[in-house]
Amino acid sequence: MVKGYMGRILRVDLTANKAKKEEVKEGFYRKFIGGVGLASKIIYDEVGRWTDPLSPENRLVVAVGPYQGSGILGSFIPI
Repeated sequence: MVKGYMGRILRVDLTANKAKKEEVKEGFYRKFIGGVGLASKIIYDEVGRWTDPLSPENRLVVAVGPYQGSGILGSFIPI
């Protein structure tokens, strides 16, 4: 496993009131580094270009990477 990651994504469906864990392959973390990279990839794959920001089809992604809280410059990018 890649250091700094737990190897899982927790998906919470607020409409159905359900949660599930997804296992993630190591290659995913190597391609999309950090929380910003992971969140960007999920949004790119799962949210359509013209999705209404307040619709149930949109995603709210909270992702942290291995540098969060470390004090390394650039480890926090406000969006």
